[in-house]
Amino acid sequence: METYEEFKEVIKQFNIDITPDKSLYNKMGESGHNFYEVNAEFLDNCIDAMTAEQKSGKEQLRIDIIINAKKKFYSVKDNGTGMNEKTATNAAALGKSNKTSDNLGSFGFGLKSGAMTIGNNFTVISGMKGNDYSTEFTYNHEEWIKQNGWNLPAKNISKDVNEHGTTIIIPKVTKVQLTPQRTQYLKADIAKRYSSFIRKGNVKITVNNVIVTVEDIKWADGYPTNFSIPTKHGIVKGKIGLMKESSQKGYYGFDMFRNGRMIVSNSKFAISSHPTNARIIGEIHLDFVKVSHEKNKFITDSIEYEIAEQTCRESEIFKTILREAKKKSEEGDNKKENVIIDREIEADIPVIGHMIKQLGYDIALHQGNGNAVQKSKNGLLNGLFDRLDGKKRKEYEKREEPKSDYSKTTNEGGKNQGNVIQVNGLSFKVNREYHMDKNSGRKSYSFDDKTNELTVYINKAYAGFKTTKDKVTYTRETIIDAIVGFLYQDHVVILEKYNETKDDLISGILNYRKEINANIENMEVEI
Repeated sequence: METYEEFKEVIKQFNIDITPDKSLYNKMGESGHNFYEVNAEFLDNCIDAMTAEQKSGKEQLRIDIIINAKKKFYSVKDNGTGMNEKTATNAAALGKSNKTSDNLGSFGFGLKSGAMTIGNNFTVISGMKGNDYSTEFTYNHEEWIKQNGWNLPAKNISKDVNEHGTTIIIPKVTKVQLTPQRTQYLKADIAKRYSSFIRKGNVKITVNNVIVTVEDIKWADGYPTNFSIPTKHGIVKGKIGLMKESSQKGYYGFDMFRNGRMIVSNSKFAISSHPTNARIIGEIHLDFVKVSHEKNKFITDSIEYEIAEQTCRESEIFKTILREAKKKSEEGDNKKENVIIDREIEADIPVIGHMIKQLGYDIALHQGNGNAVQKSKNGLLNGLFDRLDGKKRKEYEKREEPKSDYSKTTNEGGKNQGNVIQVNGLSFKVNREYHMDKNSGRKSYSFDDKTNELTVYINKAYAGFKTTKDKVTYTRETIIDAIVGFLYQDHVVILEKYNETKDDLISGILNYRKEINANIENMEVEI
């Protein structure tokens, strides 16, 4: 088959000069880095330049950052290996790097793109131990555009042979605003991004002479747990656990590291972004997965990343932590729910007590004589508020409260004491507790003769509680059911009267609440 070239006669052959336009150097600052990522690019180079003694822990790498917001000055200095004339020349060139994939920086863009992101001019000074000189080169945007060619002015300056390290100076930060608040945020960013190096102790970073420290995670008891999960591309290492308190602002998940440097914070790697997972936190190290040249994200559609995430998701340690997180979330939700319910129920107990006392049930309490309960002359609470005319209603509202040294308290954990109920010489307090028991009924209760306390146990695992949308009403009716059951427990009572008593108490509470709400609305109208 004939090819395209065989039909055409070659008239001329030549080479194309693909030297980049000089504006490219300045355009490196349009890579999308923010101020914190720019700083990270510089710190990556510092850490990559650690000496053998610093890597082993015999000596400490020191990185000092100076920021003067008023003068718009920024510099970063390290005592790492430093560069000689040749390596400094390579550092100035775009895309040229002697680093390997094991280094934090390996693209040859970080220094230039970082510097050009926050300013138009920068100077680099670097020297190695054993050399009596440091190499200095400067990029000045105005001068660069004027001159022909791709040459930066450089010079070697004398230094002590024992000195080593690199300094980057940006004399005028013109493209971002330097503020004291941004400086504080920078410290926090450094603490997270380089936590693994700082914790080891062989790297010390200061910002304006203040040492950056790592804040410890507030782990729940029994955590964290270290893990190592092998995949066919590499080993996923890290630690995982639950926080004491959940975060509903998204500040949970994993800090993702590559070669000790954080790439992504609060990642939902191998877990879903869901409120039930809001206690899960940890560190994951994916040293074998590639990152973008900006080093602010992993290549998530790479086969290495996808297999690593799938393997972790299917691992027992991740399944266990998800179960524990869900359990803790449910416990936390239960506590919050209990507080909401108790806030409403707390006001109901004294109303129930007043209704029982006011209507004077003729109940031979705790005598066990088997006599049928006699209906009082006032009736079984029928239409309590419907029957009261205006005058009687006012008298009822002015009634004296039962005297008691008992004060109401609310406990998130479950036990919550109500007010005192007095009837036919018996005075008792009503407590309530919540529990979860799939094998128990709706409720149960117990009475302590020594303290005169009736405790109602409300089963939140019961189907009725779980399915109802109005849990406050459900709980109120459950407590009333228990109180009536307690009052009639030693007597022969026909079911009709038992239910009539409950219904009257429930309707009385509802009428009372309606009246209170109506009074509030009237007060608002008058105001």
